[in-house]
Amino acid sequence: MKRDNERIVFSGTRLRVYQRDQELFDGTSKVFERAQRMSPAYILPVQEWKILLAYQKQPHKEDRYRSHVWWLIERWEDIYDWAKRELLEETWFESARFEQYRKYSGRWLVWVDKYVFIAKDLKKVAEQNLDTGSEIIELKWVTIETYIDMLIHRQCWWGSGWREEIMLKMIDWWIEDFKKLLLQ
Repeated sequence: MKRDNERIVFSGTRLRVYQRDQELFDGTSKVFERAQRMSPAYILPVQEWKILLAYQKQPHKEDRYRSHVWWLIERWEDIYDWAKRELLEETWFESARFEQYRKYSGRWLVWVDKYVFIAKDLKKVAEQNLDTGSEIIELKWVTIETYIDMLIHRQCWWGSGWREEIMLKMIDWWIEDFKKLLLQ
């Protein structure tokens, strides 16, 4: 979102760069800039004490990696509609109970909102529909305990900043509370 007195100096497919003139305390002015990135949304499909993870291979990465079901939300899309569609395309599941768990906002040099959704009561309704030529995804169910262990040992890609927040909350009461939330 553009602020007052800002101008867009670059608008790409995933990033916009804004500049603004800022008057300083001594009366001079200086150009400041910031970037705004498309918002990623991460989806945690949960069923029977397990979480569905994607084992992905992307053209720009040499090795496969574990991640969540995720992608970047187009600027014009509703985040819930997008996340439900992405869940269906990548996993072939629909969720009867789909809720936003967290929204993280970065507001320094790069502005980005990151969303985390939990999808419960899953039902298989279609076949996997991946972007042709741009991704290979194998889905695997892991227990909640295995998932938490993967986060602790950096064995699952989770996006910057979130892993650290989760690690700060990794005490017994929080883990139990998180399990209850996922399984309600």
